[in-house]
Amino acid sequence: MVIPFIFMHNAQRALRTSNAIAIIMLFLSGYWLGHYAGYRPWRMGFAMVVVGSVLVALTIALGG
Repeated sequence: MVIPFIFMHNAQRALRTSNAIAIIMLFLSGYWLGHYAGYRPWRMGFAMVVVGSVLVALTIALGG
């Protein structure tokens, strides 16, 4: 998630790209967790994205 900041000069675009990569990684990790744990993979993938997004929103709201 740091790589966009190395190769992009525009910080705003690098931040958005980094966020997109993080969301994709969260979905894939949730998907595979759901697959191996016997749950519905798509639902687990979306749940991981929602939980991660809420944690980031709380961090930003608290000034982090």
